[in-house]
Amino acid sequence: MHLYEMNDSLVLTMLAALQENFPAYDVYLTDDTDMVVIATTAASVAAPDWRVTEWPMVAEDLRSVTSLTPGSLAALHLADSKTLSPLVATVRPNSDFAPALDLGAEKARYLRTEATGFENLNTSSFDIATALSARRMPLASDAEVLANVPRLKLRARRA
Repeated sequence: MHLYEMNDSLVLTMLAALQENFPAYDVYLTDDTDMVVIATTAASVAAPDWRVTEWPMVAEDLRSVTSLTPGSLAALHLADSKTLSPLVATVRPNSDFAPALDLGAEKARYLRTEATGFENLNTSSFDIATALSARRMPLASDAEVLANVPRLKLRARRA
């Protein structure tokens, strides 16, 4: 899901629609303008098995793109459905009957707005989402820093 040419309200309507249909989801900020949402019908999202990065063909592809490691991939996790639920519950979900995204995305694109609230979660030196979820994030090593992920740069600087 891209955060550019959007706004926070539109992102929240999409998350509200997910929350209405899936008991659990995790949000990963992949860079400063994009996020990936993994949703499941199970009670919780299974912990990622980052060993997939060791598969020969996957490892080769990852080396050619950037230095993704299990640590850097895990550090991209922003929040889960339990953490975002109080905020998302205040928003009317996007749906066929309330097509906020259909009606608002063109306007957001025309106005060149951005979902700065979500983007700022990736650029702040204080990781509010981690604090709210009671997770502990270790300091990042230089190997875990991805050039386009400001939050990882900040964690490495603090180390």
